[in-house]
Amino acid sequence: MCNCFSTALQIGKDKNVRLITPDYFGIRTVPVDACIAPVIQHLWKHHIWTENSCCEHLGVEGRPEWWGGNKPSIVLGNDVKDFDRVRELIAEVDDREFELSQWQRVIV
Repeated sequence: MCNCFSTALQIGKDKNVRLITPDYFGIRTVPVDACIAPVIQHLWKHHIWTENSCCEHLGVEGRPEWWGGNKPSIVLGNDVKDFDRVRELIAEVDDREFELSQWQRVIV
């Protein structure tokens, strides 16, 4: 369980880490929950596009299952297809189980 600060809940002590983003982001830095920053940075190093991420914020009960429940979660870019490889990369730097998902934009 982490001690990351949650703005919404005003709990936790570890402030977000500002990571320098890969060129494809279009912005220089993004804030990432401290306890998963090494995972996100590792995925970027291996050219895995991430859209969003959130740790479990102290294991707070009631976090919706679609947002990872009480697990850290990462929303992967639509071009990511090898989910087993993503899990292997995560396991290289973190031993927790992550909820992985993808958003899909549908033009109607």
